[in-house]
Parts: sequence; structure tokens; C-alpha cells
Amino acid sequence: MLANLPERRALEGFSRTLRSVSNVVHAERLSDLGSIIASAANRSETVTFRASGLSYGDAAQCADGVVVDVSRLNRFHSLDWSRGIVCLEPGVTIRE
Repeated sequence: MLANLPERRALEGFSRTLRSVSNVVHAERLSDLGSIIASAANRSETVTFRASGLSYGDAAQCADGVVVDVSRLNRFHSLDWSRGIVCLEPGVTIRE
């Protein structure tokens, strides 16, 4: 079951030169991702992921497919300074 119903929305990327209309679904928890992907697969829809929408080359667009908005998945889980390893969720931005 989807975390919420898809919202049909026009999306632009970083360059603001391309626009596409996609079904946007907001993931509230990491555990939502499996059901969102399975639901899209059952409908033979293409899936891509989007956080802040600032990917170079407008990679976070998926015309007529499903765009999973992961911007709410923005938690840091751990940081190991000695090894330079950060464990975080996909919605964390460079600013954060």
C-alpha cells in the first residue's frame, strides 16, 4: 500500500530548462520505499527518486512515471570521523 496517494505534478530540475509531469509520492519513512516501488512495478511504471530537485542534468524527473519524493527522509544516523563515514537517509541535503 502506498504511503499516500500520488499527486500529479509538473517538475523542473536544477537548470529549469526541462519540465515533466509525474506522479509524485512522498515517502515518510524508509519502510515506505518497498511498497511504493512494488506498487509502481505492478503498474509497469518507471520510478525515480527526488529530494531537493537540484540534481544536475534534471535527473530527478520521470515523465509519466512515479517520482518518490524522499525530502522528508532527512535524518543522520551515524558519523565516524576517524574513517570519514556518514550514515544518513537519502533526503539529507549538502546544506544540512
